[in-house]
Amino acid sequence: MLLIQNKEILKLLLVLCALLPLPAAAQSLSIYCEESAPYQIVKSDGSLTGLSYEVMQEIQKRIGNSDPIQLVPWNRAYTLALRQKNVILFSMVMTDERKPQFQWVGPVADTSLAFYAKKGSPLKIASHEDAKKVKAIAVYENDISQQTLEKLGYRNLVTSYNNDSSLRNLMMGRVDLVSIGRNAHRQYAENAGFKADDIQEVFVYLNSALYIAFSKGTDAAVVEKWNRAFSSMKRDGSFAAIFRKYFPNSPLPQ
Repeated sequence: MLLIQNKEILKLLLVLCALLPLPAAAQSLSIYCEESAPYQIVKSDGSLTGLSYEVMQEIQKRIGNSDPIQLVPWNRAYTLALRQKNVILFSMVMTDERKPQFQWVGPVADTSLAFYAKKGSPLKIASHEDAKKVKAIAVYENDISQQTLEKLGYRNLVTSYNNDSSLRNLMMGRVDLVSIGRNAHRQYAENAGFKADDIQEVFVYLNSALYIAFSKGTDAAVVEKWNRAFSSMKRDGSFAAIFRKYFPNSPLPQ
C-alpha cells in the first residue's frame, strides 16, 4: 500500500513540475550607437572603434555577451530606447530629465557642449540671453543640445538630422551658431567637408558626463551585471588603460 501511495505522489509531483513555466532563455539586447569621435569612431574599413566602443567590447567579453553593436542614427536609436525594452544606447549624456527614463552604467567620460560660429564671426556670446537673440542655432534632433536648450526657453533652434548637417548649415550661412560637443567638433567639421579651424568656439554652456544607457524595461539584473563588469574594469585598471588612449592628459571620470 505504501509503495502505491509513493507512486501516486511521484506522479502528482511530475504533473505539477510539467505545469511550471520553463526558465526564460537569456534575452538578447539591441545595442545601438552613432558615430561620435572619440567615443564611437567609424574607421576607413567601416568597422568601429573609440573609447566607449572599446569599453563596451570589454564588458561584453567579461559577461559573455555577443550581441552585435549596430551603428544607427541617433534619433531612431533614442526613440527605440525610450519605447522598447532590452535596448542599450551609448554614449548618452545623463540629465535630470533623462535620469528616470533610463538605467545607467558609467560614466565613461566627461563631456561639454558649446556653441560654435563660423570662423571670423563677430558674434559675442557671454550668456544664454545673448544666444537667444541670434537668428538661428542648429541642433541635432532629439540630441542633448535640443533637449537642454528647449528647456532653457530657446525659440530659435533649427533641427538637423545629424551634426554634420548642422555644420553645413552653419558654413552655408543658414544659421548663426551650431551646438555640438567640444570633444567631437573636429570630427563633425571634417565629416561635413570642412576643417576644425573653420569654426570657432564662442560659448560653453553644459558640462556633464557620458554613460551607457539601458532602456527602462530592461531587467534590472541585466543592468547590474553590466555595472559589475564595468566596476571590475575600473578596479583592475583596464578602463583607465582604454581611457588614456583617447584622453592621455585628462582625469578619469568619477
